[in-house]
Amino acid sequence: MNYRYRIWLLIVAGFVLIAPQLAPVDPLTIDYQAVLTPPSSHHLLGTDQLGRDVLSRLLHGGQRTLLMTTAAAALALITGTITGIAAGWFGGMIDGIIKTVLNALLAIPGLMIAMVVITMLGQGIISIILATALVQITPTARIIRAQAIISVQADYVTGAVALGATPWYILRVHILAGCLPVILTWGSVSFGYCLLNIGALGFLGLAGEPGLPEWGVMLAEGREVFREGIWVGAAPGIAITFTVLAVNWLADRFNQRE
Repeated sequence: MNYRYRIWLLIVAGFVLIAPQLAPVDPLTIDYQAVLTPPSSHHLLGTDQLGRDVLSRLLHGGQRTLLMTTAAAALALITGTITGIAAGWFGGMIDGIIKTVLNALLAIPGLMIAMVVITMLGQGIISIILATALVQITPTARIIRAQAIISVQADYVTGAVALGATPWYILRVHILAGCLPVILTWGSVSFGYCLLNIGALGFLGLAGEPGLPEWGVMLAEGREVFREGIWVGAAPGIAITFTVLAVNWLADRFNQRE
């Protein structure tokens, strides 16, 4: 991976780790004397309807949101990759069963699947991660399956089989290696989808505990006071937009390099 991408990933990781330390005040502190204060030198991004500092909530919420997004995207990528490669490698009945299940899941709106999972498991970080990952496993598995089938049918795999290479060796050296560029590119795209899904769940009140900062929750809070204080919802909305654009840019650059 190019050093520029490594630097970008380090910047994101650094933000997740140190962002809360940069917050000027406690994001949970309520100040009724500063309700819906416009951006100023005291509150750079203003305050919300409870007088809480928007910048502090944005930074703390960013850590919470990005950690959940990273965990969900990683879980979806790992599970989807294993499922897709298994379907492409074994083929036949196993591929047919996996393809049928994936097609059935695609017929159900992803947000509905996430809502059902959270309703069954209850609200919490684990249920949010599992629900978001489950939605992304299906497209991930389909994309990896298509690439795995191409790799399985490649001449170098046929040659490896003729030379007596073990199935594990072929899977690890040829199939997985052939799918790796697609895995990395789709992983970046999937991260953006996971972030949007978690934001949507937060907006619906399903992705966070009351009062705790989270970008989707902040969007919902901003909707309530849109006319009185547009900055309350604008800050998390802009943060989500630029994060998704940055991740998609990373995926495009990596795809061009490959």
